[in-house]
Amino acid sequence: GGYRRQVGRAVVRANPEQVLERVHGTMTRAVAEAIKPLMHLETDWSHAETTKRIVKYFYKSAQSLELLGLPWQKATEQFVDHAIGCFSSACSDKRWFFELDLAPAIADGCWEVIRQSSSLPRATFTDMEKVATAKYEELMDAVLFDKSMWDATLKTFNSEAVTGKMYKYLKVAHESCFAEIRADTRPLSDAQRVEAFMKSWVDDSMGRAYQAIDNSDIILSFDAVHRLFQNLISPFGEGHPFSCV
Repeated sequence: GGYRRQVGRAVVRANPEQVLERVHGTMTRAVAEAIKPLMHLETDWSHAETTKRIVKYFYKSAQSLELLGLPWQKATEQFVDHAIGCFSSACSDKRWFFELDLAPAIADGCWEVIRQSSSLPRATFTDMEKVATAKYEELMDAVLFDKSMWDATLKTFNSEAVTGKMYKYLKVAHESCFAEIRADTRPLSDAQRVEAFMKSWVDDSMGRAYQAIDNSDIILSFDAVHRLFQNLISPFGEGHPFSCV
C-alpha cells in the first residue's frame, strides 16, 4: 500500500511499523529489479536471496525511530549512511557490488520514511532524491577508494601484515596532504597541484612507514615503493579511469 511521489498531498501519519513495512516492500521491488541484470556475477545466492540480503541493511537503517523526527536532510543522510556502511561491509567483495546502481531504490525507500516525518519544513521527493543520491555516491566513492588502496597495496607487498600498516599510513597521509594542497592559494596549474600532492603523499606516508615497519629498508625498497604508487595511480589498470590520486 501507500503512495509514491505524490508531493503536496496531505500527509496521513503512519505508525513506525507501517513505515517499515512500506520501506521493505518498496525496496524489495526496486532492488530486485536493479540486481536482476547482474545476477550472472553472483555465484552463491539466488536472485531472491541476494535481494533479501541487500534490502535487510536498508530495513535495519529505517528502524531508527529518530528518523521520523529529524529534519529531512539529516534523516536522509543518516538513513543512507547507516545502510551503506553495513551493505559495503558485507558485500563489497561481490563482483556486482560496484556495478549495482542502488540510487533509485534508495530514494524510493527513503521517501517512505521522509514523507511521514513530523519535522518541518517538509521535503519534496525531488529534493530528497538529490540529497539521497549525492550521499550514496559520496559513500560509494569512499568505499571504492578504500578498497582500491587496500588492493593496490596488497598487490605490491603480498602480505596482509605489511598491507595493514601501509594502508593506514597511506590513508592518513592522503587525507592530510589532500587538505593541504586544496588550501594552497598559489596560482598552480592542475598538473602542478597533482605533482605537489604526489610528492607530499609519498614523503609523508613512506616517512611514517619507514619508522614503523620492521625491515623497512628491505621491504620498502625503491622498486617496491615505485610499484606501490604505480598501482595506486592505476589500481584497475591504465585503461580504467579510476585513480587513488
